[in-house]
Parts: sequence; C-alpha cells; structure tokens
Amino acid sequence: GNVYDVSLFKQQHPGGRYIEQAAGGDVEPFWNIWAYHYLSPKVNQALAETHIGTLKDYKQIDTLPDAYSEEPKRNIDHQVVLIKKPFCSETKPLKLNSYLTDPDSLYVRNHAPVPPGLNIASHAIYFSMGDENNEHEVATLSMKDLESLFQRKSVTSVLQCAGNRAREDARATGANGFTGTPFESISIGLVGNVKWAGVPLTDVLKSLYPVECRSAETSEGCGWHVVFTGADDYETSTPLSHILKTNECLLATHMNGVQLLPDHGYPVRVIIPGVAGARQVKWLQSIRLCNQPSVSPWNSHYYRMCTGSHIQTLPLQSLILSHMDGQLISCNNDSLRVEGVAYTGGLGTKIDRVDLSADNGATWTSAELLWNEIEYDDSSSNYAW
Repeated sequence: GNVYDVSLFKQQHPGGRYIEQAAGGDVEPFWNIWAYHYLSPKVNQALAETHIGTLKDYKQIDTLPDAYSEEPKRNIDHQVVLIKKPFCSETKPLKLNSYLTDPDSLYVRNHAPVPPGLNIASHAIYFSMGDENNEHEVATLSMKDLESLFQRKSVTSVLQCAGNRAREDARATGANGFTGTPFESISIGLVGNVKWAGVPLTDVLKSLYPVECRSAETSEGCGWHVVFTGADDYETSTPLSHILKTNECLLATHMNGVQLLPDHGYPVRVIIPGVAGARQVKWLQSIRLCNQPSVSPWNSHYYRMCTGSHIQTLPLQSLILSHMDGQLISCNNDSLRVEGVAYTGGLGTKIDRVDLSADNGATWTSAELLWNEIEYDDSSSNYAW
C-alpha cells in the first residue's frame, strides 16, 4: 500500500511510460516487466527517495500475470546464464573459438520480455522525422517492401555488449555500475562474430531522407541522429553521419544463413558494425530522424562513458580463449599453445599482427593469424575477428 511520487523518476527510468499506464492504480504489473528491479541494489534507494505515503485501505492483488510467460525456448547448454528475467547470458569461451558464432550460443542481452507475436510476414517499420513533440510520418514499409526495393547484402561483424569484461574492468579500475549486481561476474562472453544478412540501412535512409543524408555527409549536417525503437520499448540513437560513413549497416533478418532467433531480434534488427550492441536495436519497429540524440532513458542515462558521452564505437581488442583467467598452466618443453581472437572494433580494418608475452612484456612472440578461416561476404570493410 505504499505510495510513490515518480514524476522525476519516470524521466530517468526506461519503464516510465509503462508506469504511467497504472494511472494511479497498482503499479506492480508494470513493475514486473522490468524484473531487474528485484536484482539491483539501487532500487531500494530509489523507492526510499520517492516514497510519499501509505494507503490505509489497500487490498493486495493475490495473483499477477507473468510478463515473461511467453518467452522463447532456449538452448542454454552453450551459454552462461546471468539472469533469467530478463534473460541475459554469456557465450561460453569454447563456443567463441571459431570464425562464426553459432546463433544458439551467441550471448543474449535483453532488457524486458521478448515481444510476443511478431511475424516477418506482417511486420512493418514506421519511418518518421522530428522530435517526440513534433513528429511526422515519412513512410511505413513492410519487410516485403524493403526486400523488393533494396538489394540484399551480407556483412560479418562482431556483436559485443558495452558491458563485456565487466569483471576485468572492476579489477583494473575499481567498482563500476555492475558492482553488487549479477552482472559483476561478466567475463569475456558478451560477444560473438556473426554473418548478418538484410537490406543496407544506408540505402534505405538515403532513399527516404535524401536531403538530410546529403547534408550529413558534410560538416553542415553533423547534427542529425537516427533514433531506433524496438517492440520492447527500447530506444536509442546513433549519429547519421556515422552510419553513412560505411555501407555495411543493415536492417538484418538473418544470422549465419538462418532467420534471426527471437532473442536476437526476429523479425528484424539493426546492425551497425563496429558499434556497441546497445545501439543495434532488436525487434525494430520504428526509425526516426531527429536533430538531437534520443532523449529516452536508455540513451540519456545509460550506456554512457564516465565522461558523459554516448558509447558508440568499440575499441581494438583481443581475447584469449584457450585458457581461463587465473588458470594455472603446466608447460611441456617450455612451450604453450595459446588460441584466441582479435578485432579492430570500430576501425573496420583487418588485424595486422597479434603479439603475446609470457613475462610481463619483457619479450614478445607474434601469433599466427588464421586467414584461411575467414568466410567472405558482401562487405568491403572488415568488422569481423
């Protein structure tokens, strides 16, 4: 029977629009959509700060509908489950030690229930322009429309969550936003390499927003942003100029030759190679061109650097997969076989060399790069490992 004033809180919370639907009634059904509430240490503090009173004649609801009752079936044998509601998992290191990551093994980072009832045959994307208070429609295109208007393309790129390696980060730099939560144990598994297929996002944007795209390709149009919204109400944005730098961005419908799995955005998701997974919206419903970044809580308060800037491009990095962090190793004949992957992040170029050291950097050995494992696609850049 507690009463809370969420007037300011809803502007920072991703579920603010859901809370409004309670309309002065019981917020519990909407609260349960964001099941991470029950795991975050920040929630009790937020409740204490917004508490304004208690109802005397409050009747507790006996049963509540489970917002996660229609979750897809999952094969978790090749994943490390972090939390079940919303479902989040890491790819097991053994499953990363190949050129392409199997869709069933690829990590999952959901923020809410997987939207039920989506179907590629009836799905359409709403395109608009303007801010939330002054928006006008540009077009609504079905998936059939898009595939008939634009040539299909395949691009292989690394998909990585901005929170990958959280455990290493905390050990190196101190407590971070995941400290004290189930995510503080994140190792190296919020990543994978996938061959995506779909229609080129750049072609779609240039067709629907020709004037703005021409402007964005010059310094005069650097203020345009592409706002993506998914069926789970997740919203974020990326600068239009960044998307136009390459023709590798996709409205993807397939991964490794099969339809997107529900956990990975079926029927369509955004793929922006070299950019953090947080910007590559799943279950895409709408695209809006705006002269400012998205003001949604996901974009305004989350997935930001310590400097306050939005996390976009991924850094150059490498992962050792043949041995676990902290593992004690016995060496025969003073030699050790080490395997792993490396990628250039947002640079879009090939790895030139990988060096390893077993004596804290005193000496280095160059690794053998397995170029013969690469499966070629329609990309003219290199965002894969």
